[in-house]
Amino acid sequence: MNSEQAGKKSPVVSEEQAQQRLPPIFVTKDVCDFLRDLARLLENPVTGNPPLAATLTKLAKALGRYSSRDVDEVLSGLTFRTSRRETRKHGPVSQLQGVDVSSLDLKMVDEILQNRVLTKADLVRLGSERFGISKSKLEHQNREDAIDGIKAALRNAEALDIISQEARREGNRRTS
Repeated sequence: MNSEQAGKKSPVVSEEQAQQRLPPIFVTKDVCDFLRDLARLLENPVTGNPPLAATLTKLAKALGRYSSRDVDEVLSGLTFRTSRRETRKHGPVSQLQGVDVSSLDLKMVDEILQNRVLTKADLVRLGSERFGISKSKLEHQNREDAIDGIKAALRNAEALDIISQEARREGNRRTS
């Protein structure tokens, strides 16, 4: 460090000053123009990347309909949908994997049904293995109807348990 640099302090910039130095907010048209220019540079098959150029052109065209809007406004309004193929590859993980659902007590089944992250496959397995509901019936129902069907079977099983408990009590009171 020389003597001139040692005597100078680096300027401290406040946040307000930094905001004033920032370029004006870009509208989407500016970004579209840039993407088109970049695509033109990449079109050359020898020195560029034609597939990327085509993608940038498509992106510029898609954004073009929002040309007068602020870029941040457009980006905040984007939503992304996953395709069915992506959902199948990375779909929800079974919550009942490795669980013997046929031996679950009724209270545990009720708690499991309250869990809204159960997959449809979990519901089909629970209904068929625990309550003997037809797999095909559950598979063809929408999620809510499948849950309602399993809950009805659960309530029936609970009612049968109460009846058998009362019958046992009645049997214990009787002496022959």
